[in-house]
Amino acid sequence: MRKQKLVLIGNGMAGVRCIDEIIKCDPARFDIVIFGNEPHMNYNRILLSAVLQGDASYEGITLNDQNWYEERKIRLFTGEKVVHIDSVNQRIFTDKYREMQYDKLLVAEVLQHTLGSEFEAGSQKEAICGCTTLSRDQIVEEIRSKGLTHTKEVMNVLGWEKEEGCSKCRPALNYYLGMVNPLEYKDEKESRYVNERMHANIQKDGTYSVVPRMYGGVTNAGDLRRIADVVDKYQIPLVKVTGGQRIDLLGVKKEDVPKVWEELDMPSGFAYGKSLRTVKTCVGEQFCRFGTQDSISLGIALEKNLKGLIPLIK
Repeated sequence: MRKQKLVLIGNGMAGVRCIDEIIKCDPARFDIVIFGNEPHMNYNRILLSAVLQGDASYEGITLNDQNWYEERKIRLFTGEKVVHIDSVNQRIFTDKYREMQYDKLLVAEVLQHTLGSEFEAGSQKEAICGCTTLSRDQIVEEIRSKGLTHTKEVMNVLGWEKEEGCSKCRPALNYYLGMVNPLEYKDEKESRYVNERMHANIQKDGTYSVVPRMYGGVTNAGDLRRIADVVDKYQIPLVKVTGGQRIDLLGVKKEDVPKVWEELDMPSGFAYGKSLRTVKTCVGEQFCRFGTQDSISLGIALEKNLKGLIPLIK
């Protein structure tokens, strides 16, 4: 019996997990081919920030190495993008002028919706790092049930393999503790994610995105001049207006981030925070012909009172 050719577009976590399950159910049914845009094997994207900040390597966060694909007789094309799908003739075309016929086609981006609760359940079982076998949900439940109050206590009580933890789990534990006990927990600054330590979002090339706060989306000439001067001085390559009515400075070098904040002399917009970041406003009755209330003042008051608020997750 001829094997059917199964092509997967996307070499990410969801897609490769689906392929693994297919092989377990019927290992002889498909001739499997995978195309991935990136040059790497399948890796844990959740831990990518650790690679970008130099605390880990791609090899360290790889979930399936070359041997895994070869053992399962999967043909893998990395660094090759599928640019067209001819669903009538069942053929795909790549940016490297490769053409391939298929019997079955999977697109990784829709797999999470296809797998539904099974995908979610599988994802939740994954350990947060190599220091423990516990998942995020298991750790949060242990923190609640045992009344744990700081990161070292969590590591000791839950049997961490490394006494000091690592750059992946320390920030995670710091966040979990604050989430479970938002009023009592004292944030451990040394355990924050790199984004929170730098008050900026790390980007895929290792540079940072800096977003100064603009309450209610309102700014002034003085702030805009300072932003322009900083952009020119530090040769920041991209300035973008965000959906949150703020200005994002993208491509800031790591060594320049503290100086950029100092010279902006503006508070951080918490663009990196798992918290309330901004309150969007319309111009309201002050300028709008149809405005009935002072929405700008209300938005500014809400943002000032609620900024940085972390949602309580039960």
